[in-house]
Amino acid sequence: MGPAGQRQQILERIDAVDAGRRSGRENAADIEALNALLSQGLACSLVLLFHSVPSWIAGDWLVEEDGSTVKSYFMGSRFLAGMDGYFDYKHERKKRLVKIRAKRQRKITF
Repeated sequence: MGPAGQRQQILERIDAVDAGRRSGRENAADIEALNALLSQGLACSLVLLFHSVPSWIAGDWLVEEDGSTVKSYFMGSRFLAGMDGYFDYKHERKKRLVKIRAKRQRKITF
């Protein structure tokens, strides 16, 4: 983040304090924004982790034995969805590939 971004963060924080929103007194929008940021950060961490191990390990974590995608909150990440798409070559997925791809696309939220 550059100086302009840092300046904007400082100004937003000053405005929040002036509005009475301090640590421990966050409003629902503040909590939702923090949750969204943490979700993105954790999803990016998973992507980096999966890129640091052999692809079959990532495949075992992302793809069920029947070829379906593992049910995980983080599969809402477009980055993890992209990694899941890498495993579309698997034989177990071939018969249901159209459904798997459509469901994957619908689940992307961040």
